[in-house]
Parts: sequence; C-alpha cells; structure tokens
Amino acid sequence: MKIVHIMISCFYIEGAGYQENLLPRAQIREGHNVTIISSQYCFNSKYEPMSRPAGEYLNSDGIKVIILKDNKKLPSILGTYQRKCQGLYEALDKETPDIIFMHGLSEKDGIDAAKYVAKHQAAKLYCDHHSDYYNSANLNKGILNILHFNLLIKPITRYISKYCTKFWGTTPWRVQNLVEMYGLPKAKVDLLVMGADETKINWANRENVRRRVRERYNIGENDFLIITGGKINIEKNIHILAQAVSELEIERIKLMIFGQPNNATKPLLDVFQDNPRIIQIGWVNSDNVYDLFLSSDLGYFPGTHSVLWEQAVACGLPTVFKLWHGMMHVNINGNAILQESVSVDGIKEQITKIVSDSSMYEEMKTNAIVAKDAFCYSEIAKRAIDER
Repeated sequence: MKIVHIMISCFYIEGAGYQENLLPRAQIREGHNVTIISSQYCFNSKYEPMSRPAGEYLNSDGIKVIILKDNKKLPSILGTYQRKCQGLYEALDKETPDIIFMHGLSEKDGIDAAKYVAKHQAAKLYCDHHSDYYNSANLNKGILNILHFNLLIKPITRYISKYCTKFWGTTPWRVQNLVEMYGLPKAKVDLLVMGADETKINWANRENVRRRVRERYNIGENDFLIITGGKINIEKNIHILAQAVSELEIERIKLMIFGQPNNATKPLLDVFQDNPRIIQIGWVNSDNVYDLFLSSDLGYFPGTHSVLWEQAVACGLPTVFKLWHGMMHVNINGNAILQESVSVDGIKEQITKIVSDSSMYEEMKTNAIVAKDAFCYSEIAKRAIDER
C-alpha cells in the first residue's frame, strides 16, 4: 500500500524520535511503500529554526522524502498559512497514494489533501492533531486570532472532514479538543497515542544496558536512579524535582537529567552542577534515551506533557507524571502515579513513599512491563490506518 505522510504543519526533523519519524518507519517495516512530504522549514539538533534545500532523497529508513519549496512568509494574521509550500497537490498527484496521513491540522495542506481524495475516491485521508487546551495557538491570543479561528480555520477543517476517514487526537485531551473546539463529529475522532520504536529498545539485554550506563555515569548498582529530561523549560518543573532529590536524606537516590535547559531554566539547574546525586548529561540522541530509561528505576516528569512520557512507559519503566486532565492515558494499570500537586515537599514525599514501600514499587514494576506494549509503534502504525 502506498502511504504519503504530509509533514508541513507539523515539521519533519530528520533523525528525530517524534511521531513524524516513527510512524512512517514502522509502516515501511510492515511492507508499505512510504513517502514523506515536508517543507524547507525545519529545526536543527539544538531546536533552532533552519531552512533546508528543496528536493528529494532517501532517508536512512529507505523512505522517500520530498522537500517542497516554501512560500514566502505571509502576514501574522494568516499565521496558519505561514511556511506553506508550493506544489503539494501536484506532488500528491505524482505519488498516487492509497492513504494520505496528514500530521497536524492545516487549512492549505488539508484542502490539497481533500481535493486529491475527492478526485481519487478509493484513497483515504487520515489527520492527526497535536493541539489541546494548554498548547493551542488559537486560545487567548486576542480577538483577531479568535476571529481567524472561527471564521477560517474551523469552517475549513469541517470541510476537510467530509473527505477524512479519521481524525486522530494524540492524547485524550486532544480528542476532546477536536470535538469541542473544531466541532468535528465524534464518530470521526479517536485516540492514537504516541509511543516508542520498540526495535530500538534493547529489552533482551536490559541488564547489560543497565550495567553499562550506570558504569559510565558512576551510578551504583544499588542506587535508586530517577530519570527525567527532554526540552527543559520552566513548565517541565525539572528544577523543582532536582531540588527535591537534593534535599532527600536517602543517599542512594540519584537523579539523571538529559537534555538542554533553555536560558530561563539553566541558572536554576546550574546550582546542582557539583551535586553528585544530580547527574546532568546534556543532549542525548533520541535512540539512546531508551537505554537511559532501561537503566533507571523510576521515570519522573513533574511538568507539562511530552512524548517522553509515552516512551518511558513503552520501555516498561514505572513512572510519576504530573496529573493533567486528559493526559491520564499513560496510566494503563497502575504502572504510573499521577501527581496532583507538584512542589518540593510533595515530590520528596512521593519519592520516599515509593522507595520505602517495596511491595508498592514491585507492583508498579510488574504493571509497567504489562503496560509497555500499548505504546509500541508496531501496533500504533496499524491502528493509524485502520489495520487493526
């Protein structure tokens, strides 16, 4: 089956570990013919904006990648039309897909995709959605953006829904957003979780991975290692977690932080540079993050959501997450704790309880092993195009 992924609204970063990378990779492993269409607009490894050449190439997974030439940037009131590309419909017509999977709702991209499906009625269109009531650019941004959403975005999205087989929210909150904000019919909206590329998770050699990582960072076998990280900003509350661990009297508890803090957060973490229990390792390749999860005893994410939540669960790691309405899908069977109040004292109390209550922790570990399969991309990729 020929599947074309449109990654213009949600940009495509070669070599990253996002859904835009992992879903096509899983589908090509299933034997599908997969193409990615994206724009010149991109980010480098430091998450700095960059522009790449237009053209075509095969990536390391053997997937054809088409980079379309960007249009000139339009005025900000037409924000959702910024960074759109030339020749999307023509590229679709040339590729002749059986399935179009559009990452992120985008009016111009969606109109082109709908136009293709209207002409080729055997083809199917699927769209995923990464916005919710926390991160949505359409909320609380002034009367012009509210009018823009209600007079332009919502009507066009509802038009696209005539030709779309399924809209996927990537969290339960985003499913709710599609129905309530966009007015889409519930029958066309469902949950497609993000997750991990299980082929990169060295589960069979977990003990060797654990030993190797711990030796590298001078972490004892009997140390209780907590892992956190990602794009580190104030909202992730990692500085609060670091403060809590530094104050704990249980010496064997250590915290590993991966990722680069932004300018606002860096000073808050720099104060722990000389603390041997707070191990800050900087940026890590997305595939190597799985090894860090396998070598750890507990994942702790006390702030805003990122795909690392689902990836930690996919590695069979017991976890603690901040409780967010509509983000409770990561707790399958008691594998995770959803913490309502995030504070230094609250985190200290939660960690102490987990470490001190061995039966509670062992139950979390057992449940985590069962829960992990729900977040593997071999299953997600099939669900994405209704193959299961």
